[in-house]
Amino acid sequence: MDLSKYYDQLTPLPVENIEYLVVHHSATSPDVDIEDIHRMHLNEGFTCVGYHVFIKSDGTIQYGRPMDSQGAHAYNSNHNSLGVCLGGYFHRDKTNTGQWPNKPTDAQLSSLVIVLSDWKRKIPQEVKIVGHRERCATACPGDGFSHLMLEGIAKKVDNAMKYEPPVIPIPVKDKHYTELVHKYATQYNLRPEFVHSIIKQESDYDPKAVSKSGAMGLMQLLPSTYADISKRLQDDGDLRDPETNIRAGCYYLDWVRKNADLEFLMAMGYNQGIGHFKRGTMPVDGLNYANEVKKRIYSE
Repeated sequence: MDLSKYYDQLTPLPVENIEYLVVHHSATSPDVDIEDIHRMHLNEGFTCVGYHVFIKSDGTIQYGRPMDSQGAHAYNSNHNSLGVCLGGYFHRDKTNTGQWPNKPTDAQLSSLVIVLSDWKRKIPQEVKIVGHRERCATACPGDGFSHLMLEGIAKKVDNAMKYEPPVIPIPVKDKHYTELVHKYATQYNLRPEFVHSIIKQESDYDPKAVSKSGAMGLMQLLPSTYADISKRLQDDGDLRDPETNIRAGCYYLDWVRKNADLEFLMAMGYNQGIGHFKRGTMPVDGLNYANEVKKRIYSE
């Protein structure tokens, strides 16, 4: 969701202050998403949704407050933590008498590892993964989300961290836009190094670059694409302006991530094997295989 209009109202959270990654459940029906939580939190007087990330029951990852802003999710710990919430009620009591599962789905747990690993890669110091109940008096994230389950998640995150891709240093000549890249990459939960690499690939850091197809600026956005993005951002700027271009480009990358067909990519990787997947090489056979898999789903 786009929280850009709330961004200036949020309290900064320097990355060096982060000590905890706090796991929550929504204490609601599993059939909710971040928009539902956003409305609930607005009604409770919050500036906007209090979590940095929300994970739906099907494993879909939705981004809330940017990583560089304090959340509103853990009393007395918002100043030194990030909060991720899983949709559902992982507890048995008078509210959940059995009509909802009291444990997160496998898809949610897989996505949780992805989110926590991504955060840890962006935080230079050691941080601890905890349940909400470890920071204040609450049952959250529920009895069904046990300490043993949290420990298992932490181990999976540690294993994922062993395969962290190397970070390519940004050349000195490219650091002119480092502040802007960091600002908007953080706002849209992107790795700054990734955004820098996109800019390098698209324009070689030339804000006046224009492609044969008419794409413009540092991140080479088409005017037609920006026309749609500018309505969402309520910002009718000039694509040749570095800040406008980087902001729009980061917004678009975030949109692509949220709307990417993960099942299609999974099918390609499954068909072509781990070697191709690791190298990022997907022959045409993999594309055809994935197309057939997806076509069958929608034809039945």
